[in-house]
Amino acid sequence: MKTFLKFLLWTFVVLLISAVVMSVTYLLERPLTDGLYALAAIFGIWIAIIIIRKIIIRLRARAQVRNILSKGSGEEVVDDLGMTPTELSRSLRHGWKRTVRALKRSQLKFQGDPLYVLPWYMIFGRPTSGKSTSLRNAKLLLPSIDLSEKAEGSTLNIEWWLHEEGIVIDTAGRYAVPDNLERDRKEWTQLLNMVAQHKQKEPINGVILVVAADRLLNASEDDLLEEGRQVRNSINRMMEKLEVKVPIYLMITKSDLIPGFSGWAAHLPDEVKSQAMGYLNDSDSGDYSSIVDYALDNVIERVKDLRLLMMEQDTSLSDEVLMLPSSMERLRDGLQTFIKTALKGNAYQEAPPFRGLYFSSSIHDEQGSTVREGMFLHDLFTRILPSDRGLLVNLPSAVRLRRAMRRYALGISGALTFVALVGLTALYNNDREVLADIYTNYAGSEINVTSPDLSTDEKLENLYRLKTLIESLEEYQASSPMPWTLLTGNANPVAGLKEEYIRSVQQSLLTPYDENLKATIDDMQRTNISSLAGGMVRRINALQDRLNPESEEEESEDLPIGPDYITVQDPAVTADSSALFNDIYITYVAWNPSLVTLETEKNSLQSALLYLVKNNHGDYSWIIQWADSQGFDSVRLRDYWGGSITLAEPPAIEAAYTIDGYDFIQTFLDEFQRANMDDKQLTEVKQDFDKY
Repeated sequence: MKTFLKFLLWTFVVLLISAVVMSVTYLLERPLTDGLYALAAIFGIWIAIIIIRKIIIRLRARAQVRNILSKGSGEEVVDDLGMTPTELSRSLRHGWKRTVRALKRSQLKFQGDPLYVLPWYMIFGRPTSGKSTSLRNAKLLLPSIDLSEKAEGSTLNIEWWLHEEGIVIDTAGRYAVPDNLERDRKEWTQLLNMVAQHKQKEPINGVILVVAADRLLNASEDDLLEEGRQVRNSINRMMEKLEVKVPIYLMITKSDLIPGFSGWAAHLPDEVKSQAMGYLNDSDSGDYSSIVDYALDNVIERVKDLRLLMMEQDTSLSDEVLMLPSSMERLRDGLQTFIKTALKGNAYQEAPPFRGLYFSSSIHDEQGSTVREGMFLHDLFTRILPSDRGLLVNLPSAVRLRRAMRRYALGISGALTFVALVGLTALYNNDREVLADIYTNYAGSEINVTSPDLSTDEKLENLYRLKTLIESLEEYQASSPMPWTLLTGNANPVAGLKEEYIRSVQQSLLTPYDENLKATIDDMQRTNISSLAGGMVRRINALQDRLNPESEEEESEDLPIGPDYITVQDPAVTADSSALFNDIYITYVAWNPSLVTLETEKNSLQSALLYLVKNNHGDYSWIIQWADSQGFDSVRLRDYWGGSITLAEPPAIEAAYTIDGYDFIQTFLDEFQRANMDDKQLTEVKQDFDKY
């Protein structure tokens, strides 16, 4: 699960970086390939850093190994086990894998998941406490599966006991009470990790915690407290790793060392010896001291009852048998001392659930000889433990919190996904409506701006339509929060349309007319010079503003080139079509990225304007005509004199000589001067006009 979440995290990081880079590429209107090159560079540097880091780590590790070898502090063989820690870890891992593989190949696979068909239990306790001996003498029905050989003596790491009703893992005593703290804790953690990896849903159904009767009777209080503390640390580590509160069954082994126990058990029928001897705790109370006292009292009372029955059948019972309840009473102090650190809850550790207290014996003396006989073991493993399988205790609060957080995260992510889908749907529908309007307005006819057979009227109309189409698309892109073109991997279509628009304006309009400006000036009627000159001045100033946007202290007003600028050069063009040139040209200047082209165009227009001024030999009447054509009102006599006599030709003052006309002329002369600041002959026009 952690590996999958880590994979999702890195996938999200890669997608996020890719989205940021491609978004920046889109916003800068760069080609899509530039974004791909940038991503390749970023991820290449990232991979290089990872590789270099791994190389450095490996070199450091090799240096540390060489340093250790040079000091002669290599791993030494552990005296009591005859193996190095590495060999012990490898043995544990191989034994686990071999058993899991055998389980998966067994007939359990026909009943479900082989690892979950039967309950799993661990038997746990200090070394030489009788764990393995109890399992050997429990008379369990064991299958003939080729597993590790169960040797006499202490368990090296783990031994598997597979029987019909469950699976018991016999753990080494050093896992409960470590001999070598670092080595044994590491192995214990390794074992728990393997359990968590293979049985995440139902790791361990219970732990049989073993304590020997002679320890409870003879060990000092400090020894029992320390043993309980070590056992508790191992159990807590188990609960943390497996994320479950494992039920604990406390089993007192070597009960034959309790005075009178073997003699008392000898009077019991064989079928009774197979039963469990103890107390099953159904209480949810955390007062384990009271529960253990009650359990011990319950067992002792039962022993007393059986003693009375034995006395009725055999009057020659030994004194030890008669005193057995008193001998068992001596276990109470040791039990209370042990569970104080082994099971009870405290401010730092959560108490594992205590399920029951049981007695058992595997070996006892009979008439001076040692007899191997498992007493009170069989039913514990085959009936009581399997019946408690469904009692795997609730998860700790931290785990419940994590699960709740996962559920909340899943719910929130689901809600966000739903909101995102709704939002994307709304955006898509809105964008589709906008695009549908654009399609309706422009799909009815072809916008042809490159055909040589087009008239100037058709070129002007088509260029104007292309301009409005591009503006509509730009407005759509600016208002849409979702960069659909980036998601689909398509390049910015507006940029391509702008390039086509600029090229068409240059080739279809500007070049044909500007190349013939001087010839047009030579052949032009004097009444049309004002419209041509005024339009040229306005064009030059538009170019000046584009080339030097920071040169003006105040932003200049965009003044129209004039509706008849094209008409005076080509009478075949209608007035309506000629009026479109102003918007077409202003947009062309704003969108043209080539400042060199615009500078060349400006110089050409300035040269033509100088030619026009020289061609008129100091005659500036065209300026008066330019003012008259602006639509200002002239001053007429009837505006001030309402006599009864009507004159045939009443006197009137032309618009150019009115206050409005004067202001316009002064403004236009300023425009003229600004348009030709680099040419002394043109900048002196204002002075010449004042003399004129």
